[in-house]
Amino acid sequence: MYNIGIDIGGSKIAFGVVDENGNIVHRTQIYNNAKINSEEQIKNIGEELQKIIHDYEGINSIGIGFPGKVNMKGVILNAPNIYFSDIDLAKELYKYTEIPIYVDNDANCAAVAEYVHGSLKGTRNSVFITLGTGVGGGIIIGGELYKGINGGAGELGHQVIVMDGKQCGCGRRGCYEAYASTHAWEKRIIENLVQNKTSKIYELINGNPDELNAKVIFNAIDMGDDFAQKSFKEHLSYIAVGIINLFEILEPDVISIGGGITAVKEKLLNPLLEEIEFQMKKCIFPLGDTKIRIAELGNDAGIIGAAELYRFK
Repeated sequence: MYNIGIDIGGSKIAFGVVDENGNIVHRTQIYNNAKINSEEQIKNIGEELQKIIHDYEGINSIGIGFPGKVNMKGVILNAPNIYFSDIDLAKELYKYTEIPIYVDNDANCAAVAEYVHGSLKGTRNSVFITLGTGVGGGIIIGGELYKGINGGAGELGHQVIVMDGKQCGCGRRGCYEAYASTHAWEKRIIENLVQNKTSKIYELINGNPDELNAKVIFNAIDMGDDFAQKSFKEHLSYIAVGIINLFEILEPDVISIGGGITAVKEKLLNPLLEEIEFQMKKCIFPLGDTKIRIAELGNDAGIIGAAELYRFK
């Protein structure tokens, strides 16, 4: 048995045929951008699906991960940077195939992937958080994906951690995303590089802020750069605040962290655990049995989780 997972992004739409063990046995992708209207994009997706279905027998379901709000009926309500709004994508794609189709938020899909095949496997109550351009996540309670009353639960990046703090893309100020996202970290470094031109970071990017990314920062940390190390410690403090909040509210079995920044694994996890311990030193509610882990499925989580959505419908 196979399931198809589709991960819709701002520049591309990735398709994967996923087997029962969570292995992607076939991949393809098509181009996407905000200038392509929804009708044309749905047609492109439908035609690509028809090609895949023609080549693979026994497709059980199709799942779609979307970077925006999706309600309980699978209707896309809104999406920044993508020309989809108030669209029942599953209904539209039924015109191209009669295979069951499920649609959900892309971070929820990643949480599902980690729950079924990755770092959250075997848990009953768990949280997945992804750190990237923004901060997203998904919540599993009692073995079920928790979606809230209208499907919008799991927006972990929009808990406020600094009152009247930095402006967030959601419209509020002081959100976790505005401080703990990798984009926010890079922005802070760029703002301070002018006063730190002796930093290895400045050297590695040849003074060009457009060349900055997390890999460069970690390279500078490995080289013993003082500015990079101090910035990393500050960034860890922000990440830790949100994780502790999630623990205090939900006390899950596991909190798993994904996103490109986690590629360094223990280089992130070990100092993060130390920072969490430091912040909770005087707290009367200890972390207890809750485990903090690095996600296991990387960039494939979106496709794999979308393919597994049928389990949660």
